[in-house]
Amino acid sequence: MPETADTRISKIVEIAQELRNGKRFEITRLTRLKSLCEDKNAAEQFAIYMARLTKKGIETATRPDHLDSLEWEQHKELVTETISRMESYLESPTPEKASILRKLLPQLELVQGQRDGPYGVLIRIINNRYVLLTEDSLRCLLYPDMTSNLGYELAKHYAERYNPSYGTGLIPESAPLVEDIANFWCGYYFGQTLEQWKNQKGELKIKNSIKPKKKRVAKRIVVETLSTFSLERFYPNITRWVKEHGWIEIGQNDCSSSFIRVLDEGGLVWEGEDSYETMNDAMKALESGIAEWMKENES
Repeated sequence: MPETADTRISKIVEIAQELRNGKRFEITRLTRLKSLCEDKNAAEQFAIYMARLTKKGIETATRPDHLDSLEWEQHKELVTETISRMESYLESPTPEKASILRKLLPQLELVQGQRDGPYGVLIRIINNRYVLLTEDSLRCLLYPDMTSNLGYELAKHYAERYNPSYGTGLIPESAPLVEDIANFWCGYYFGQTLEQWKNQKGELKIKNSIKPKKKRVAKRIVVETLSTFSLERFYPNITRWVKEHGWIEIGQNDCSSSFIRVLDEGGLVWEGEDSYETMNDAMKALESGIAEWMKENES
């Protein structure tokens, strides 16, 4: 079943929360945005939202050492002009305004450098990330048939960061940037800020967890006591594991998002999925996982 917009946004918010807890993800975790950006109008609004964040960013940023003062001011002026033209175009699109935007695109492109790579491939050198984001935003307006990929590229260049401890990708420093992205989509689909949307989700979760008391109806009840349930009978491999080899962990923690794990003194032996529909499904998967490990390692 295809994901709903609510599900996609929830996943993006979860990524941001886990990043704040020290996790790291590949940038491809943001590919859900491709589906959201298939809507031309949504992609246009996303582009101008990101462009405004970019303008705000360059206005308060410190000039990087590799750019002199004149270059930095020229870049700021180019970003400001482009975004102003984009806003004007979206308010009342005309062929003349579109033509001006097309002429601005190569000016943005020329800010970045390039060098020859292996096998004759040209490698692009990014001299100014704010100009790159403005370029990405502008492309979303100029190429409406490509907004799915262009919107993703825009978000990718906005949120991706590098740190020697984590490498390149979505790292803890990316958390507020991913939240910026989620904030737009909450506003576009639900008319709420990210915080308002999260609060509403929390209230619904609490409300759904409070179940009305059922009226007690006198009837004959057959009670099956716990003594009729045998762990050894239903889960022989789990029983054997905890008696002879190691232990199991149930529930997510700071080190793993899997719901259930098998460990011994040497560390992690097996881990399951992030979630299961029922506890019974999780136990069946655990039983099967241990059985497979024993077959491979005890034969």
